[in-house]
Amino acid sequence: MATGRADWDDLAGALDGCGAAYVVAPNFHPDEAGYVAHALAARGEAGVRRVVYHSVASPDVPVMRHHVGKAEAEDVVRRS
Repeated sequence: MATGRADWDDLAGALDGCGAAYVVAPNFHPDEAGYVAHALAARGEAGVRRVVYHSVASPDVPVMRHHVGKAEAEDVVRRS
């Protein structure tokens, strides 16, 4: 089942009954770590046990502005 922006306010409800989630944050999102934290919290609330976070090959090039957000979001995923 696919979810989208329309499901964001009740993401946990939209994920109810799913076995896994694939999280793709928008490029250049101003708070990618917060976006991913919200998705992971909703996943937990819905009881979804498996998650894949779509990032970049290696977010270690700080001059590429979106890599910094991806690296921060990966830290959120590792801590969850």
